[in-house]
Amino acid sequence: GGQADVSRGKHLGGGESFHDSKIVSALCEFLRGREWVEVTTPRQINEACSAIVRHSGVSLQKLNKKLKKGSWRDKLTNFVLLYPSMFELKVKESTFLVRLRDDAPETPPEAALQQQQRDQQQQQQQQQ
Repeated sequence: GGQADVSRGKHLGGGESFHDSKIVSALCEFLRGREWVEVTTPRQINEACSAIVRHSGVSLQKLNKKLKKGSWRDKLTNFVLLYPSMFELKVKESTFLVRLRDDAPETPPEAALQQQQRDQQQQQQQQQ
């Protein structure tokens, strides 16, 4: 019965998680140092989306594909909900508010990934 841990590490699929981590750290940049940020009106949502595009380098088309169905508000709020340790979402009546958690990990996932890759490269060089 050594089949227990086959599924471990599967969820870190290639391109998906790469874009995810870029979008997460872009959102962190956008929200950092701010209190609750509203994403209710098209203008507010547009501001958030263009900040994500600017900080992450992921194009709006890719973002659109990546964040699946629904309005841009749905896309944003659903994405935020995927990372409860990083972001908080508050819905009051029909107002949507998001913010960076006070205790959010300092290292954005992207930096952590790069660090991991560097460690692996160093190990490979030592083996040669």
